[in-house]
Order: sequence, then structure tokens, then C-alpha cells
Amino acid sequence: VGRQTRKVRDLTATQIFQLVSISSLVLPIILPIAILVGLPWLQRLWVKAIVAILLSWAISIFYTAMIYNPAGIASGIEQRIDSPTMKFDNNTIASTILGGWLLPTISVGVFFLVRNIFARRYSGASNG
Repeated sequence: VGRQTRKVRDLTATQIFQLVSISSLVLPIILPIAILVGLPWLQRLWVKAIVAILLSWAISIFYTAMIYNPAGIASGIEQRIDSPTMKFDNNTIASTILGGWLLPTISVGVFFLVRNIFARRYSGASNG
């Protein structure tokens, strides 16, 4: 455990920002599917889909404001970029508010498409 903790401490701000950037792209794709599958108490599928998209969107906004922006500012300071706070300000949050619903919606749509294909394939195989 001590070695792993030391390795995390040895990461530079730029490396941490790279990890945060990758997770900011993966989060809106994986999270809505996890929410969709993990909501057994909602019976209607379209309600589950809307809840998954809205929760993922809200979490993405929070992630951008509380994790992505500070990590980007720290990375910019480490790289001695002029005015790093200008690149990671309310504009990144605004773009997440305006377009943050898109990736979760696509993710949910692909999930339902794949689910439908598998349902047809396996229901047809058992009948024929």
C-alpha cells in the first residue's frame, strides 16, 4: 500500500491532468449505462434512460467544475503557461452545461441498440 501511495504522490500536475482529461471523456460514456443498469426500482425504460442521462449530465458538470478545471489550472501553472486560469474557467463549465447531455444520450442510445440486437438474435435462435 505504501508503494502505491508514493507513486501517486510522484505524479506531476500535468500527468494528473492527463488522467483527469481521459476520465472526463470516459465518464459520460460509462456512467449513464451504469446508472441505467443500476436502477432496478424504475420500471419504465424511457424513465430510466432520462434519469441516467440527466444524472450523468449533472455529474459531468460537477466533475468539470471541481476536478477538471483545478487540475487544468495546476497543470498550466506547472508548465508555466501564461494565464492558465483563463483556459479553465466558467467557459468549460458552460460548454459542459450546453453540450454535456450529448455523450450520455449517445451512450444510452447505443446501449439500447445493442440490447435490441442481442434480444432479437437470442429470441430468434431459441424459437428457430
